[in-house]
Amino acid sequence: MNRRKKAKINNKGFTLIEVLITVAIIAVIVAPILTGIVTSMKVNRRSDELQNTTGVAQGIMESISGMSLEELAISLGGTSAPMDFLTMPSAGDHMEILSASGGVSLPSCVTSTLNADGTYSYEFNKNSSNVYYFGIKDVEYDGKKYDVRVTLDARDYYNGAGAAEQGYNEVEYVDLSNYDEKRDGLYLYTDYDDNKIAQKIVDDTMAMGQNLTLTDVKRVGTRTMTIKITTEHKILAGGTDYPYTKAAITTVWEVPSVYVAEGAITTAVGDEITIFDNQADNTQSLRDLYVLYTPNYNSNITKASATDKIIIENNENHDVELFLVKQNDEEEATMKNKEEQYRMELRSECATTDGSQATKIRTNLGYNLHDLLYASDYSHRNVQVPTQCNLIFSNTYSHMETTKMGSDFYNSVSRITGTSQGKERMFTKTVEIWPKGSYDSGFTNGSAVATLSSKLQ
Repeated sequence: MNRRKKAKINNKGFTLIEVLITVAIIAVIVAPILTGIVTSMKVNRRSDELQNTTGVAQGIMESISGMSLEELAISLGGTSAPMDFLTMPSAGDHMEILSASGGVSLPSCVTSTLNADGTYSYEFNKNSSNVYYFGIKDVEYDGKKYDVRVTLDARDYYNGAGAAEQGYNEVEYVDLSNYDEKRDGLYLYTDYDDNKIAQKIVDDTMAMGQNLTLTDVKRVGTRTMTIKITTEHKILAGGTDYPYTKAAITTVWEVPSVYVAEGAITTAVGDEITIFDNQADNTQSLRDLYVLYTPNYNSNITKASATDKIIIENNENHDVELFLVKQNDEEEATMKNKEEQYRMELRSECATTDGSQATKIRTNLGYNLHDLLYASDYSHRNVQVPTQCNLIFSNTYSHMETTKMGSDFYNSVSRITGTSQGKERMFTKTVEIWPKGSYDSGFTNGSAVATLSSKLQ
């Protein structure tokens, strides 16, 4: 009897209250775990998305590094086949955006010209803002597609203190990336060279009891630099003639006799300095010469006269390209006026039978370096100084001389606004990754999901 009662009691189920309490306990324990799992899944998804978008930005940034602003603008502007950015869409799915917001209409920075053979040529045109925006559609990464906005900012670069750095957006640089010492020559003319030569006049006048300084010599004197390109000969063992090419520069300082003591020298000649020869391997012919010099700004000679003279003697008609570059280390406050006052004479000699010029000249003469370095209004610059340089072409074969001035001078040389063959602007690059569909809306809806900016290039 008692055993039956006990069995009955042991088979009794949970009460409703007990079930509710158990469920509540489980909920308290499990809910945070489930929340953590869901949160972790969301975080992982966001992390994967951020990793993807960052990967796209990094891939594009790496692809466009080392390219000039002009090259990028033409490639991104929708007018030519694009670079291979990861999995890049076809031409027609990239374009220039005329402004970041889409609300301001600016002239296109790329213009196209139809060639006679049916192909197109493209040219970069700088706008007054010096900032350029481009869109790329459907860039694929890890099976997902994104739209991309690229900004090229070539405005003046300002450091943290707000002081403008010099000339990074318009002034070119000496591009020696293809420099080959077997074929090219480089000479940097410094104050040390000037002082060493001019000091000879100072010392001689001091011996005559006159107190003439280096500043005085530069103030009243004229400097003449002669670049001579010749064929030299060396007799090898057995009497074999071994011809090779040599390029050398000699500098002369001269002051009018009225400024020096009677009997003192008025002319001082520097040592001949070889800037190129292929004596070691005359199978390598002379190609380019780079001559960089600081103008004689200290002279008080009238504007009608040349304070510097540079003579290129190439009477054996060596085929050479000369990069003649004036450099300016003046302070901004004094540079503009000195550049406007500076006058020089450039003389190129050869002896061709058809009257052509054997020496091809690339130079930044005729440009005001102050305006190139410091003017901020890119669309209204007055950088040319047409009267700064007289160019004389002298043909020693025909005994003919032709003087080029103003626009004739500009048409007779290859102009560079700095010191290189091609344009190189300093600019920052910003790559923004946007959700798919942003390209079609002109990037006016939503915002970038990842952004990567380069330092000033």
